Amino acid sequence: MAITQGLKEHVILGTDVRDIQVQKDRWLGENPNIKIIETGDIKREPASLLIRFGGKRVPRFSMFLRYREETSSRCNRHFNPDGGAGQRQDKSLGRRKPAPPLKFPRE
Repeated sequence: MAITQGLKEHVILGTDVRDIQVQKDRWLGENPNIKIIETGDIKREPASLLIRFGGKRVPRFSMFLRYREETSSRCNRHFNPDGGAGQRQDKSLGRRKPAPPLKFPRE
């Protein structure tokens, strides 16, 4: 089996280095079954007419990711089509606790 078999690639674009990190975190949050194998350096994209006309909102930096999608039981451990007999039944997994209500001083 070759090492590169089953690997996929993804490019993340951002307006600056911080935006690249935010986009990467967002993408990983939306795809929890992803295992990153290799992360490239953050590179500045060459100047183009699009950057010249687009102003601040045009992506100027990029990051290359190589990843593998995991479909093992480790990723799907909370899903059980039988109704969960013998497995952990924590319904709050992945959910945040609601914020307490704001209290404003009464006048």
